[in-house]
This record gives sequence, C-alpha cells and structure tokens, in this order.
Amino acid sequence: MSLVSDERWAELEALPAKIAGGLTSDQQENMRTWIAALRSGQYRQGTGTLRWPDEDGDRFCCLGVACEVLGASWDGGYYDGSGTFLPSTIASKLGFKNESPRLTKALTCVAANDGMGWSFARIADALEARYLTGAAS
Repeated sequence: MSLVSDERWAELEALPAKIAGGLTSDQQENMRTWIAALRSGQYRQGTGTLRWPDEDGDRFCCLGVACEVLGASWDGGYYDGSGTFLPSTIASKLGFKNESPRLTKALTCVAANDGMGWSFARIADALEARYLTGAAS
C-alpha cells in the first residue's frame, strides 16, 4: 500500500527530473544490471537497512540489491561500511554524487522503498525512466 495517492504520485512524476544521457556507458550498464536484479524476483524486499538476515533468507532494500549485484563487500552487517545508504563505491558505479539517489526531483529510493512501500518493480520502472530513457543502448 502506498502512502501517497496516485494523484500526488502523478504530480511528483511530472517534476523535471530526467537525467537520461548523463551517465557513462559503464554507469548505464551498471544501472541496467541493478534494474534487472530488482525485476528478477530473486531478492526479498525489506526496509530499514540495506540487507538483513531473516529466518526465511535475507531481505534487501532496493539499494542493498545494488550493493549485492555491483560487487560491494558484505561483512555480515554492512556493505563497504554502510548499513542504510549506498556506499560511495557503489554510488560512483551508478553515477550518483551521493548515497541517497533520487527517483524524481522530490523522491529518493529510500523513501520509495521504506516509506511508501513501492515494490522493486515500481522502483525499477522509476529508475529506468529517470536514468536510462533516451540513453544510448
């Protein structure tokens, strides 16, 4: 269940926020890898931290999936020293200047995953629209 109405989401989507074309070819490929992993069904979604063990297997924030597929080191509690936001090692692989990437001008990945209850598929769609639409394949 989303905490934001469909009407409000439409307003947020309309904000000028596209970054397409601003990524290097390596960053675009890393973004595609992350988006594919979010859509794969291989990762169980959770909130509050990048990854945590569960009796039924690990759960991941959408950012934790990026850490997992882009080679961050997992020490049992942190990816490359970070527990809640993208470590700089992974942020740079995706072309982000900070560890809290945005889906729109007003909405971060963390807010969509943790606060609004967006599915990984919806987050993947928003990432693709913002960062890859119009980018060279």
